[in-house]
Amino acid sequence: MVHQFRRNTFGNTSIMFGLASLPILLALGAAVDMISLNNTNTKLQAAVDGAAIAGATSKKLDNKQSLKAIVETYLKTNDAFKKIESGAKVSQGIDRSNGSFVVTVEGKFKTSFMKLAGIPTLSVKATAAVGLGVQAMEVALVLDNTGSMAGSKLASLKIAAKQLITILESSKADYADLKFALVPFSKYVNVGVANANAPWIIGPTQPATWNGCIGSQSSPNDKKVGAANEKFRAIEGDVCPTEITPLTADTASVKAKIDAMVATGNTYIAPGVTWGWNVLDASEPFTEGKTVAQMNAIGGRKVMVIMTDGTNTASPDYPSHNGKDSKLANNIFAEVCANVKDQKIQVFTVLFEEPSPVIKELMRNCASNPESFTDATSGAALIEAFGGIAKELSGVRLVQ
Repeated sequence: MVHQFRRNTFGNTSIMFGLASLPILLALGAAVDMISLNNTNTKLQAAVDGAAIAGATSKKLDNKQSLKAIVETYLKTNDAFKKIESGAKVSQGIDRSNGSFVVTVEGKFKTSFMKLAGIPTLSVKATAAVGLGVQAMEVALVLDNTGSMAGSKLASLKIAAKQLITILESSKADYADLKFALVPFSKYVNVGVANANAPWIIGPTQPATWNGCIGSQSSPNDKKVGAANEKFRAIEGDVCPTEITPLTADTASVKAKIDAMVATGNTYIAPGVTWGWNVLDASEPFTEGKTVAQMNAIGGRKVMVIMTDGTNTASPDYPSHNGKDSKLANNIFAEVCANVKDQKIQVFTVLFEEPSPVIKELMRNCASNPESFTDATSGAALIEAFGGIAKELSGVRLVQ
């Protein structure tokens, strides 16, 4: 009797299934490793951010050994190396090109599943840079010098503006490039009688009697910066505030010009903002400012502080400002503010003892963010507001 034996294929099927499922299991394991890697990177970055802030605020920047100990202690305390192989590289130091304190950690993340495929580790790296107070900064102070500011209000403004300069100056690094410009405004701004023959001005017809008042370019150029599209027109025989002080590192001279401010004339805010923009811009009519590329290269900022105590009572009739259309003046002000912010200029606004909801909303919207607007209801509050702006600008902050 011949017996028929059926071939047993169950074992082969199990082996084939096992071999086929191995890539799937490795892929799933790799996904688990990558999720873990992402979590490790997140925790490492947070620890490095904190270590950079700890070092920058330690007042040990001149002591390399102490600084190294502060950074490494912070990293260890916050489990920065928990899933990183031993031998992680930690570096810290001051980047003088942009005035920041930089911490970098580089290491190897230990895999759990990918090592089965011959990948035992993956690279991890985290870097944080903290700005060391004031570095490169250009600040334009656009200040209301209208008649309603006479007396104690102007006295408070002078104290506030000079205090801002003092705080920023005292907090800057030795190598920092800090400059201020002063733009007093009322119905007009005053570009200075020394510019009577400047190539970007038309007029004046009587240079000897011109007091520096400058009118608006035609619309829409009056909402832009520079003289490339149209020259500015001198305005003769009208009231003008104290002349503009272009950007300068000579803070004593800026403070002296602040002390010399006199309250006179009606209110048209937009030209003050436009000329605040002009002094910060690198092109004519004033060329003391750095270009955006130059500021970016050194981690710098351009800042404008706008302060007023009233609503627009004058408007342009081009080039003069003898109109009475407050709605037009408000619309121009809003558009100029938007254009300034589009240029990445940080804008702070301060309203001083003015209850009008219209101007309050305009000033709030003009600021870079709602927190950068202050409604000061007294001289003391005005001084506090300018001090707060200075402290915010001078504070330690993560820049990378």
